[in-house]
Amino acid sequence: MTEAKWLVATKPAAMIKYLRKLPEDTLSERKFRLCACACCRLIWDQFPDEVCQRSVEVAERYADGSALPEELQGVSHACAAYWRQCLPEMTAAKEKAFFAAYSVSTVVNQLPLDDAAAAAWGAAKHVPATAELANLHFARAEVVATIIRDIFGNPFRPVAFSPSWRTSTAIAIASQMYESRDFSAMPILADALQDAGCDNANVLDHCRSPGPHVRGCWVVDLVLGKE
Repeated sequence: MTEAKWLVATKPAAMIKYLRKLPEDTLSERKFRLCACACCRLIWDQFPDEVCQRSVEVAERYADGSALPEELQGVSHACAAYWRQCLPEMTAAKEKAFFAAYSVSTVVNQLPLDDAAAAAWGAAKHVPATAELANLHFARAEVVATIIRDIFGNPFRPVAFSPSWRTSTAIAIASQMYESRDFSAMPILADALQDAGCDNANVLDHCRSPGPHVRGCWVVDLVLGKE
C-alpha cells in the first residue's frame, strides 16, 4: 500500500490489512470499533432482529467509554443466543448482516482487526441501494472505503493539530455533530477552524468533502481531543 493507492483505494479489506501492519501504538481500538459500527449502520434495516441493532448501539457507547464491558458482553451473548436459534432460517444476506453486528460486540482488550474487516466487508456487500448512497456516486465497497478514510485519515501524512484551532465554537459544532450523528455541519466546522487560524489543507478539504462522515471522523476527533 502506498499513499497514492490509499487515497483512491476501494477495497476495504486491503485497507484494513495495511492498518494492521502499523505499530500497535498507532492503532486505536475505539476507531476500529467505531469503523465497524459505522459499516453496520449502513445495513441498519437489514438486520434480522433488533438484538443486532442494540449490539451496535452498545458497542458505540463502549468505544467511547460510556458502556461497561459487562454490558457489551451481555449483548454479545444475546447475539450468540439469537444466532443459535435462528441460523437455520437465515438467508445468506441476513447471516452476513448478523455477523457484522456480532463482531462489533466482541469483548476483548483489542478488537481483532480481522473482525472489523469482516464487518466492513459484510456490510459492503449488503448496503441497500438507497437514494442517499446513489447520490454519492459510490459503489457499495467504495462507501466503506470512504468511511475507513473518514475515520483513519491519511496514515501516511498525520496532521499536527494546533490546540489554538480548538476554539469553543469549533468544539461546540463538533460535539453537536458527534452526539446527533448528523455531520451536515462539517463545512461550517471548516469555517470555524479557518477562523481560528487553521491553514491545513487536509483538514479543511476533509471537512468540505461530501463524505460520508461518521462517528470517529478524524477531524472531529482532533477537535474533540479523542483518540
